[in-house]
Amino acid sequence: MKVITLLTALAITPIALAHPDHQPEHPDHPSDHPEHPSDHPEHPSETVDNNEAMEEATALLKKVHDNYKKASGIVEVVTITMPSMMGGDETDTMTLDLMIDSNTGSIIVEDQLSAVWKEGKVFVTLNGLDEAYIETDAKTFNGGIDTATGGNGTPAWTLVLRESDNLDDWFDAFSMGMPGVQVAGVSKDGDASVIQMTTLMGTIDIFVTNTNTIDKVVMGISQPGMPTMEVTAVADLKFVKSIPSVSFDAGDRKKYDSMEAIFAEMEEEEASGEADLVGKTAPDFTLTTLAGDEVTLSDLKGEVVILDFWATWCGPCKLGLPLLNEFDTWAQEQGLKVKVFALNVWEGEDAAVVKKTVEKFWTDKKYNTSVLLGSGDKALPKNYGVTGIPATFVIGIDGTVLESHIGYDKNMVETLKKSVADALEGGAKKPDHPDHPDHPGS
Repeated sequence: MKVITLLTALAITPIALAHPDHQPEHPDHPSDHPEHPSDHPEHPSETVDNNEAMEEATALLKKVHDNYKKASGIVEVVTITMPSMMGGDETDTMTLDLMIDSNTGSIIVEDQLSAVWKEGKVFVTLNGLDEAYIETDAKTFNGGIDTATGGNGTPAWTLVLRESDNLDDWFDAFSMGMPGVQVAGVSKDGDASVIQMTTLMGTIDIFVTNTNTIDKVVMGISQPGMPTMEVTAVADLKFVKSIPSVSFDAGDRKKYDSMEAIFAEMEEEEASGEADLVGKTAPDFTLTTLAGDEVTLSDLKGEVVILDFWATWCGPCKLGLPLLNEFDTWAQEQGLKVKVFALNVWEGEDAAVVKKTVEKFWTDKKYNTSVLLGSGDKALPKNYGVTGIPATFVIGIDGTVLESHIGYDKNMVETLKKSVADALEGGAKKPDHPDHPDHPGS
């Protein structure tokens, strides 16, 4: 259950999951979207063994490598734009902030992870996992991140171009795990040279400026029967004499040596936590809604309660919320004794900022389901054995947990209709675990 390289997770997985014939074992970010026309140069219709193109591409990247390697320090902000996970014409954006000099550095990937390189070690923290961090020895920043993430690496190609002398590493940094990489050609786009690569998933255009820097990478990802999706990463890079001092304070966090170690422990806790809850009284809580009203779970006995743990940054959650809202609307229309709550967690530390973020998201999506603000209660996910989201719990009229459903379920509406029918009849069944959840920072 690895955390996938950021752009791979955002680019490859949504396309694969949008088509029923391309269902991976562990869905992360299924999505539908319209076709996004490409503004990058045309690729050859067939990839050929082009030694001349390879040599030209190698020469261009070698100049970039030399340029980055000799710099005293680099400060870079990469803005990544992709089709919205919710479909439609909207786009999602996120940023990657990078600083590096000869022996220190930092990376902040918005809503995903942070990494610090200092004194021969790399420290990585994952968004939403406030009680854990990864520490590993690191001669280079990128090498340390690669070790910490179990080989998944980082979408910061600047690190690889600066720290590695290996051509294959450079190409891997841009292909980000996509198989079948080949150089198809090199073209001009104004003053920039464009290295055109193909993969089994689509195309990659690397824009090299006339000052030997990378200022844009465009990935076109195609699958049979699906429109092409385009992910664009635009870099604002500056060479500096020095970077601001970086530091890392572990605080009370528990140390791990890899992401795998964190998630292995989380899976064990999750399995035992869910199994322990079913058939037992649901852990009580009092939370506020977006309107400011207090809701105490134990006061709702006599009604079936649906709790759906979610966050605005969670791709699978975004896919499931329209279905939760649809089910809630149906239950109200049927006049059933059912309360449905979208329970927001892991959104952040600042309550005012969290409320504003969630409120805007909910208003923009025009959902009617009641939201409970649970990010301030760090014990709440633990009490329910939740280590990843989305996670949905069905609580019976006597306050007993009847079922737990983990991960995105495209059949959520029908699943919950059946669950509620069983619950209102006083029935219970074994927990349903369709798939593992999307872990925070993936």
